[in-house]
Amino acid sequence: MKDKITKGVLFRLGVFFLAGLGVLMIIGVFVFTNESLHPDMSQRFLAPSREYPFGTDHLGRCIFSRIAEGGLLTLQVSTLSLAGTVFIGVPLVDQCLCRREDRYSYYEDC
Repeated sequence: MKDKITKGVLFRLGVFFLAGLGVLMIIGVFVFTNESLHPDMSQRFLAPSREYPFGTDHLGRCIFSRIAEGGLLTLQVSTLSLAGTVFIGVPLVDQCLCRREDRYSYYEDC
């Protein structure tokens, strides 16, 4: 079943898309160093250009920089939560389930 899923075209396309999105977010923060938090009213509603790839919003902030910083923050939070689940949650639950199973198997042998 696993081989059938990983050999599919949609699976490969999804992995390629997510990897590209992750690389774009990580590199975008360093390439486009526009101020995403500080408003610049002289740069309001600019069309997409080389300096502002997605243009600017109503406060003159670079939309691409805001998306890249938000995406990077999302990747960091999701990585930390996944690591916490794998390294803390799985051993803790496994230990609790093993103790419970050992308790029940002890009484069956008697």
